[in-house]
Amino acid sequence: MKIKSDGKRVVSKALIPAVFTQSAIRIAMLLADTIQVLSATQARQMKEFAERAQVSLARFSSAEVSYDATGLQLLDEWVDRHLRQFPNPSPNVLTVWGAFLGETFRQRINGEWVIDKASGKSRLGILVPKGEHNALFIDVMDQVDRRTKGGIAESLAYYYTVKSIEAREE
Repeated sequence: MKIKSDGKRVVSKALIPAVFTQSAIRIAMLLADTIQVLSATQARQMKEFAERAQVSLARFSSAEVSYDATGLQLLDEWVDRHLRQFPNPSPNVLTVWGAFLGETFRQRINGEWVIDKASGKSRLGILVPKGEHNALFIDVMDQVDRRTKGGIAESLAYYYTVKSIEAREE
């Protein structure tokens, strides 16, 4: 049994989310010190960034926007439009986009905002339960970076669909 981070073993003793089983927690403790769960304040800030995106997307689409695949399709459209005008988005804009993507995973698949330190650098993402005994780290900020550089071929909506299926596989 492994806790995965896009193919790497990870996790931590710090505040393992309640959605994980006791087996997953034991594994996490063995692989300690690579995942840090965001504090309640930090997680609330990420939610606030996501809500900013949600409001902007609602204005953009003239419709109510939810944290789901449809919302991510709208985000993909917004990203494309923004990149046509501003090819190098600010870190704040990237964070808002990543927060919306991450919040979608968090709400839809019972994930938690975390920082993965397994690769030697801190990566902000979502840790989601994967089956009964595993977990999957979803690197939302890296995907936002790939999206801005690779265009629609790195679609956030498609990434969400693929990772959602991966999280459900045993």
